[in-house]
Amino acid sequence: MMGKKGAEKAGAVPFPRSSSAPLSGSQAGKKLSVCSLCGETFVESKDLESHLIIHNIKESYNRKVEKSAKKPDGKGFTCDVCGKDFLHLSRLKVHKKTHTGEKRFKCEVCDKGFYFMSHKKTHMRTHKGEKRYDCEVCNKRFYFMSHMQTHMRTHTGDKPYECDLCGKSFSLQCNLQRHKRTHFGVKRYRCEICGKEIAEHSGFQVHMRMHSGLKPYKCDVCGKEFSQTAHVQRHMFIHTNEKPYSCQLCGKNFRWTADLQRHHRTHTGEKPYKCDVCDKTFYHASGLRIHSRTHTGEKPYNCNVCGKSFSQASNLKTHVGKHKNFVCGLCDEGFPDSEKLTAHMVSHTSSGDPPQIEELQPCSVESTTEPQ
Repeated sequence: MMGKKGAEKAGAVPFPRSSSAPLSGSQAGKKLSVCSLCGETFVESKDLESHLIIHNIKESYNRKVEKSAKKPDGKGFTCDVCGKDFLHLSRLKVHKKTHTGEKRFKCEVCDKGFYFMSHKKTHMRTHKGEKRYDCEVCNKRFYFMSHMQTHMRTHTGDKPYECDLCGKSFSLQCNLQRHKRTHFGVKRYRCEICGKEIAEHSGFQVHMRMHSGLKPYKCDVCGKEFSQTAHVQRHMFIHTNEKPYSCQLCGKNFRWTADLQRHHRTHTGEKPYKCDVCDKTFYHASGLRIHSRTHTGEKPYNCNVCGKSFSQASNLKTHVGKHKNFVCGLCDEGFPDSEKLTAHMVSHTSSGDPPQIEELQPCSVESTTEPQ
């Protein structure tokens, strides 16, 4: 059984160096021992010796981390969990907290946790309603300058983050990191229906909606449903007639970033799509697709009146205009609309009452190929 003196040692409470707490009993008059590393104070020198072991363990652990994390070339440190590189060991130690899941700093309003106090302080602005940063283009307001700067890329089409493996560019760094996983072949999610493998869980969920037909996101204006929130946001531009993407060279506005990117090629002269047969180049993939039909002879668009086929939908639309939908039952003369036929029919009767109008089925565009 531990004696009274031993119990006092085991339960000894260290006083801060600046503490003026009085000592009582046998502790009175004793000189406090101070740890030179962290400043903690102890009544018994043996307690200080035990405490110093903790520092030795920490120091040993830090040396071990430093040794295992140090890059072969001696320049910087690598996280053994995700492979991310850092110039300084201190940065690596901070980063490794993100792998432990430890979020010590809690928001008192919504209980959301954060790895770092600075992140918590930034988050607290969302509860105060301080949107101090305004977009000069569309007047949208943001809590943080960084969010506003990121938003501005939707207007400029700027994509500063480029993949060093394939050259593809992204407006957000997180999207670049997600994309780079596709190069390393890490695809953890496999679709049991079609066998497709997908790297990200979010991408897998979107893919599965293609099979199920699930469209959980609805437009508040017209009720149209979508499988992704991003599609709803793009769709809303149709109702607002908003064209937020502006060409910095000519000022022309576009509803979609893809349209802006295609438009930019008219300024640069870039034609990235090349025909494998004749080497002719095109601004857009659709132009190459239409052109390739001149080599294959494919004509997927059929007139349902005369059966004639065309390689382009626009050519079929021009063609169907030549068919007359409204035909005079007396002389077989055709007219493009009922008003003109009615006026013509009066010429066949002295009473001024036109005979019954014979109406053909309107021409429609049909395709023998599945939509792309």
